[in-house]
Amino acid sequence: MFERMRSLIFDTLGVRGLVVDVPASGGAVALVALADGTASMYTSAGGGIVGAGLEPQVAAAVRQLLDVAGAQQALFVDPDDRALPPEESVRFHWLTAHDARRLDVPADAFWGRVPHALAPTIGATQQFIAALQAADAAKPWRQPPSS
Repeated sequence: MFERMRSLIFDTLGVRGLVVDVPASGGAVALVALADGTASMYTSAGGGIVGAGLEPQVAAAVRQLLDVAGAQQALFVDPDDRALPPEESVRFHWLTAHDARRLDVPADAFWGRVPHALAPTIGATQQFIAALQAADAAKPWRQPPSS
């Protein structure tokens, strides 16, 4: 399912946005923020968060992330091969209406342990993750039952 969802995003003509592949527990997490408002997180272990872009805080995080990444798009110089990142790296896929570019950053830079030129986009990605998690936690079926 994980690969299928990633393929759907990459195969959609004219899609614009950012896909971030983060290694996690022997697998990967794909974070998806698209200009059409799509905001999702897919895990290779199954599951994730789908359709969160309808939540106001997530929609704002998507816009912020795409604005920041767009300002740094010159850093995305390698043609995208749609592959997952090499070990100990996080891969950012910048998608435009015409092509896709990628940039790999050390996992330590993604988690804030070392500096990186992509730090503004990394920070906006972290805010996007927080907004996704908050929206998911606020779902009615996630709330503890009232007494």
